[in-house]
Amino acid sequence: MKPALHLIVPVFNERANAETWMARTAEILQHLENYRPRLIFVDDGSTDGTADALRQASRGQDLTVLSHPVNRGPGAAVRTAFEWLHGSVRDEDAVVTLEGDNSSNLALITDMLERRGQGASLVLADPEAAGGGFAAVPAWRIGLSRAGNFVTRSLFRAKGRGSLSNFFRLHGGELIRRLQASFGPGIVESDGFAWAAEIFFKASLTGARPERVPARIDWTGRRGGSKMRVLRTAAGYAQLFFSVPRWRRMAGTSGRMP
Repeated sequence: MKPALHLIVPVFNERANAETWMARTAEILQHLENYRPRLIFVDDGSTDGTADALRQASRGQDLTVLSHPVNRGPGAAVRTAFEWLHGSVRDEDAVVTLEGDNSSNLALITDMLERRGQGASLVLADPEAAGGGFAAVPAWRIGLSRAGNFVTRSLFRAKGRGSLSNFFRLHGGELIRRLQASFGPGIVESDGFAWAAEIFFKASLTGARPERVPARIDWTGRRGGSKMRVLRTAAGYAQLFFSVPRWRRMAGTSGRMP
């Protein structure tokens, strides 16, 4: 059996983006020969019929929609997906997390899987890498992302530069299994947008060495506004500070992040 490619997508009121997202994804996934794609959406309390729109636009793909009765945040949605996958991910599988708002270049999945084939266990789609960038993204949103990256890099004693907060990333199956063994089936504790920085830190504690592919975050094709709430997001990043010592103990390390 081919290894699985699990795509985890948290969504909240993304009905207007569902058809375009599915069409773009189907175009990319149909050319994959070495993986068996599975789409796992977590509908995080949507009130606009997002789940129904996803099912109608699924185009016969292997689709699972998990639902929260109320909005809990993207981190909580990702946690639900990891809990649902617990026990079914094999070492040779790949798990990709990404946005459902058409802001990411889904063609990068192919590049990420090439890195995976070369042995990478963690591949980030990074808008801050050379060749990456932003299009039509509000300045406040870029500034908040960069501020969050600066703070978390300082907090985690991380080397180098680049984004820790972008949702779009690939995890090897063996990395997911290590993370679940160390930190529980859901892996992440953060309910909000800080989950991406948290899982990056935890992955590094378990020995993962991240690789990056340049990404362009493009809001010209998305419909609807940002779901991020500034104060809530800032509080989520602040909470990371208090959790770092405990995570180090859980992973059995006190090392510096790469």
